[in-house]
Amino acid sequence: MESNKILENIIYFKQFITKSGVREKLSYMKIFPEFEAFYTQIKLESEDDRPAWITTCLTLAKGFEENLLSMLDIDEILFRLIEDSLFNSFLYKIDSHEISLNDIASVPAILKAWGAPNENKLLNNVLTQESSMKYRICGFRTSPLTDSKLTHLRLLLLDEGYVKHQPKNQDVSLVVYPTLIEFDFEKNLAHIRIKDIENIASEIEEVRTVKGRVSNALDFISKLSPAIKLSEFTNFRESLFLIEEALLVDKRDQAEQLVKQFNTNIQSFADLVIDTFNPPTSNELLSPFEYISSAVLSIVSTTIENSELGDIVGIRFRNHREDSDYKYAEIHIVDRDFKCISSNELYWINLPILKSERKVEHLKIGKSFESGFAVFTLDFSLDTANIRLLKRSSHPDEEIQRQPSDQKYLDVIQFIYPFMKIKN
Repeated sequence: MESNKILENIIYFKQFITKSGVREKLSYMKIFPEFEAFYTQIKLESEDDRPAWITTCLTLAKGFEENLLSMLDIDEILFRLIEDSLFNSFLYKIDSHEISLNDIASVPAILKAWGAPNENKLLNNVLTQESSMKYRICGFRTSPLTDSKLTHLRLLLLDEGYVKHQPKNQDVSLVVYPTLIEFDFEKNLAHIRIKDIENIASEIEEVRTVKGRVSNALDFISKLSPAIKLSEFTNFRESLFLIEEALLVDKRDQAEQLVKQFNTNIQSFADLVIDTFNPPTSNELLSPFEYISSAVLSIVSTTIENSELGDIVGIRFRNHREDSDYKYAEIHIVDRDFKCISSNELYWINLPILKSERKVEHLKIGKSFESGFAVFTLDFSLDTANIRLLKRSSHPDEEIQRQPSDQKYLDVIQFIYPFMKIKN
């Protein structure tokens, strides 16, 4: 492929290309040390004020032209940049598969049967036509083939054709929208990872919407042979409740132990309320004792040190009025100052409802891992588990490095996995 065609195809990946990102990947791969000098030269020679991503694309094409980068090098850079960008993920259970995990020698044949190339060839698979509903495998990762067992298999899919991308008040540009599918055979998890979908100019639902793209990926997986069968995490709302419990139960215990010394007083006052007003009784309603206890709890909670409050900064849960997913009242608590919801009286006042329902629709968490600080949301969406690592947040500590990465994503999975072992 000629360098001008290389440049044209690299530009299709504009949403993933930054100077700092490319420089980081080159440093990790220990190739093209001339990048900075070439970048500076191209920038000085340009007559117009180009965006940095365009200069970066020109620099990569120049490296190829000077035989300092191969096509496979550029494909590898793009693959790694994409891995560090696709953070809207939907999880599924691997119910069964036809892959012999102990037969490492069969992996190339399996990939070939699925239509994967012999090597990662992203640049060769950008088609000069508008995207349809079809995907093609353009790259892959496997667990090291020197191991005795296949544990992970990651597929990078591209639309068969470009996507029209038009942000507000900007011209249409042509880009690719990759989809990353990973089969984790150790955990029996399948991941479908996509980029946040914004400003796609297409009439095709499978191209322009999250639901359509995930559905299209599931259809792609369903047609693989050797086959892999998946199912949704239909009980993920219960899993989110268990995560909330794990992160906040110690904080709650501190406050609840303080409230217990007032139980006699609370009971006396509750009895007085019942005698005076004769409120209705129902299994769906909190008792006067519970209402009054939660009010006292919200006051006591203000005495807990902020450093002991926890990592959850947003939660959404429902109080079902009837045995139906469509008849409910919704409670949404989020702290814009990035404090834990256990610092907010709304959490404590509504805690009895949460403990009664034992289901959560949404959590927003800011948590430190070995790979760094990650801000992420957990949702029950499209009838399964949905994880999103956030690029931006309102965290007041500007020193915290919260840029998402593939390793942070894997750390989040490792964190939530123990809470997902729930039978449907």
